[in-house]
Amino acid sequence: MQVIDYFESDRQSHWLDEIKRADWGAAAFLHELLTGKIFFEAVGERSKVLLLTDGDELISFCTYAEKDDIRPTDLTPWMGFVYTFPARRGHRYVGLLMDAAERLAQKDGVSKIYISTNHVGLYEKYGCEFMTEMNDMNKEPSRVYVKHVGRSQMTLRDFKKEDAKTIASWIRTEEELYKWSADRFNKFPLSGDDINQNYASQIETGRFFPLTAADDKGNVVGHFIIRYPKADDDSSVRFGFVIVDPAHRGKGCGKEMLRLGTEYVKKHRLAVRIDLGVFANNDGARHCYEAAGFKAYGERECEMPIGTWKCIDMEMFI
Repeated sequence: MQVIDYFESDRQSHWLDEIKRADWGAAAFLHELLTGKIFFEAVGERSKVLLLTDGDELISFCTYAEKDDIRPTDLTPWMGFVYTFPARRGHRYVGLLMDAAERLAQKDGVSKIYISTNHVGLYEKYGCEFMTEMNDMNKEPSRVYVKHVGRSQMTLRDFKKEDAKTIASWIRTEEELYKWSADRFNKFPLSGDDINQNYASQIETGRFFPLTAADDKGNVVGHFIIRYPKADDDSSVRFGFVIVDPAHRGKGCGKEMLRLGTEYVKKHRLAVRIDLGVFANNDGARHCYEAAGFKAYGERECEMPIGTWKCIDMEMFI
């Protein structure tokens, strides 16, 4: 089984016949574009048709194109005409096509691929995010998804005591300690035992939830906690102790972790609001929170052993 480029194949006539077998109007249109030799005119000169093949059999196909059915738009490139033959469905073969499209995007220096579809729940399985609704060429609404190229498949899980040592190792200076935890520890260097001891009594309240972010290989790459600030109010939660492995910073991991955290709150908590605090001297973290959708709503002064810092409180309604 392999993914090939239709235009690099010496068996184009065979693959055209295979595409024609697809019982789907869009596939018929793709066949028309290819046989009429107007494919590049329609979707862009650098576009490709990717075919997942097993010997002579076409299993799945898609386009990796400069343009798709959302027009006009500056968004590019697009993964379109995505189809798997019915007998071959249920094996996540679309993921193989998406991997191939990602490799092309990386080669092109592109960080995002877009998908226009009416499916709900399909592309989420492959790490795509719903972005917005846009009108297609027929003025019909379509769901637009984005796939971030090169981003590892991050997941959230419950914090484990053994995670604490790794998290503590990311705090390399006293200044980093206070930026991360304000005056909650007041101890440097910090150990994993310090984190576990701090969390133990709070976890027992049932209103404090530490979470760990892991990459697709299970490596710990991030951490934060969710807590209810008020004992009698379930409508608002606060994110705290937000941290990403220094080796993974600047790659969108913090934003992704916060996105997953927001989805976690939607699914598992009753809150309609999330807030957090960030020190004004921590520009990287503040920009990350803004990119994740948080907005400043207040400021306050925090006195700590290291000095008095301005804290910016930020919030998001969900």
